Amino acid sequence: MHTDKQTHRGARTAAPDPTRAPAAGHLSALSAYLVEDRERLREQAPLAYGQIQQAPLPESARRQCLDVFQSWLLARFQDQTLEEILIMLGEMTPLEQTRAYREIVAKNKPIWLEEGRQREVQLVLRLLRRRLGKLTKAQQASVQSLPVDQLEDLTEALLDFSAAADLETWLAAHPAPQQTACDTAP
Repeated sequence: MHTDKQTHRGARTAAPDPTRAPAAGHLSALSAYLVEDRERLREQAPLAYGQIQQAPLPESARRQCLDVFQSWLLARFQDQTLEEILIMLGEMTPLEQTRAYREIVAKNKPIWLEEGRQREVQLVLRLLRRRLGKLTKAQQASVQSLPVDQLEDLTEALLDFSAAADLETWLAAHPAPQQTACDTAP
């Protein structure tokens, strides 16, 4: 009977299963990051995350460690979103820094600028009509041909207008630049 207890006791004190032990060991590394200085933690977190990624662990254990680390960071940085945490860890690139984003913006910027300009033209025409009444086709065409900076100047100036002659005077003093072939080329 004595030998049975020794055998049984020996089985209980045997070395832990090597396929399970590494995960607990790598997660215990988190204790080094229980720092109050959030900026220091922000700097150190990507390094610790990289160490977990490179650790000799079974894939499922590595994934669990990474998930725990991310969850732990979310708790430490409660004012940040998961996306912000993933960016901090280098797991995600901010959208504005992606090539696709830059290409979309470059391709659509002229369209967006023109749409914005058209909205501004419509606003200035509405304000002029409200201030002065009906506008002539020539006045409308002159306003529509103005670049954005002159539209902005006209928006301010029209607050002082009291008659259509004020608009005519302003347009004569601020002629729209002539378009060249380069301005209209795609």
